[in-house]
Amino acid sequence: MLREGDKEWLVLHKVYDMKDNIIEKIQSIVFQHEKKNVALDDS
Repeated sequence: MLREGDKEWLVLHKVYDMKDNIIEKIQSIVFQHEKKNVALDDS
C-alpha cells in the first residue's frame, strides 16, 4: 500500500489516516478492557 501511496499524496494521506484510526480504535479497546479489570480488582 505504501509503495502505491508514494506515487500520489492523496493515497498516502488516506493510508496514514486509516493507520491512525486503527491505532485509536485499538487504544480505546485496551483502555476499556483495563478499566474493566480495575473495576474487578477493586471489588
